[in-house]
Amino acid sequence: MQNNQSSFTVLQNTVLGNGLCVGCGACSAISGGKIEMRLNHLGQYEAVANDSDLSLPVASVCPFSSDSANEDEIAKQQFANEDSQSSEHIGPYLKCFAGHVLEDDFRTLGSSGGVAKWVLHELKTNDLVDHVVQVGAVENNSQGLVYEYRIDSTLDAIKEGSKSAYQPVEMSSFLEFIRENPGRYVVTAIPCFAKGLRLLAMQDPVLKERIRFVIGIICGHLKSTRYAESFAWQMGVAPGEMNAIDFRVKAMGEKANHKAIEVADGSGGKKRKLTKEFLGGDYNLGFFQYKACDYCDDVVGETTDISIGDAWLPEYVKDANGTSVVVVRNSTLLQMVEAGIDSMRLDLHEISEEKVVQSQAGGFRQRREGLAYRLYLAARRGEWIPAKRVAPAKNHIGRFRRRIYRSRTRLSRESHLHFSRARESGNFATFAQPMLELLHQHRKACTPPLLPRIWSRVSRIYKRDGNSQ
Repeated sequence: MQNNQSSFTVLQNTVLGNGLCVGCGACSAISGGKIEMRLNHLGQYEAVANDSDLSLPVASVCPFSSDSANEDEIAKQQFANEDSQSSEHIGPYLKCFAGHVLEDDFRTLGSSGGVAKWVLHELKTNDLVDHVVQVGAVENNSQGLVYEYRIDSTLDAIKEGSKSAYQPVEMSSFLEFIRENPGRYVVTAIPCFAKGLRLLAMQDPVLKERIRFVIGIICGHLKSTRYAESFAWQMGVAPGEMNAIDFRVKAMGEKANHKAIEVADGSGGKKRKLTKEFLGGDYNLGFFQYKACDYCDDVVGETTDISIGDAWLPEYVKDANGTSVVVVRNSTLLQMVEAGIDSMRLDLHEISEEKVVQSQAGGFRQRREGLAYRLYLAARRGEWIPAKRVAPAKNHIGRFRRRIYRSRTRLSRESHLHFSRARESGNFATFAQPMLELLHQHRKACTPPLLPRIWSRVSRIYKRDGNSQ
């Protein structure tokens, strides 16, 4: 660990200087106002120091700093009193589930099975928390932001929180509120933000005492404000004219992963379109992704009390109403979930750790084998790389997979560049034309070589005919 005098210099020369700030706001929260969270020219939050003589341990609370504890170390301390099972993929856990909420309209209002909203609502109903800190719609839209963290203290307000908010948010404002206002809080957070919260709590006894639960949202990666702008623009709502966006409108008759997006303009008019019909609508292509997300190894939120996400499994994906996958690490929350099952308010059944991993298979490939390769490439270029639980490597995957990971990184990087040019010119084609060409190249990169494809086809035919004998 670096000494306090050099902590911000370390952060500046490593995380910030290499574009790996995820904009969580943990360093701002510990800096006493000497670090601000600002939107940069790409529509991403980043930390900016307004005091060059910053002598606080800010690097130790940054989720991407090598000076901070990793997820394994945090979870071991956080869940030391729980009778947890251990997993290298999903962290410590008590039980895992898949299913949805039966009670009320939680499933309809939620992104998938409605479990996250139900848990928040139940914590308040059972007087286990006073306030819920979650992401919700911005009242005064500015700088392309339509979501922000808010503090809800009534049951109705808790249900009105966002479903999925694929937009930048930051935590410094609500953390200051928690410090100044006694009470019991629950916070929803994606994995890197949850890690920042836990690191802060290690140093701040007030936050440690008042933040009673952290609800983890399983995350693919974080998007800039341009992600929402690009969808709105494709529906005829130019940058600066969008008033609201719903990223996860459930489209009945479609598969669960074929959501619709609904945009409202300044006049209150609404437009809706299936995600698959947009340029960049496939989330996993990485359009407008933060660079930091290419250096994350936590898919489910291993430091959180409960992780909740989409159950992307064949047996559930056909249900457009959505199905949740749930990983429980906190015994109080496990009792709550099991009581909900027993009272038939939750339709959840226990699943294995392997099923959870299968439900997020693409995320684990990207953040384990893909991360190892990206770390190798960065180190070879002489760049600083964060200390991760995955070692830099090249030969653990073949040329085909390496080509896919390089292509995906290029799509992400180029999407920021070309959209900035499109905004400056006022012409969406300035973005669309080069990105369509890059997508064409990406699809070629994702097409296996001919010989392995032939062998794969022969193998499938052999297995099929053999099984029919």
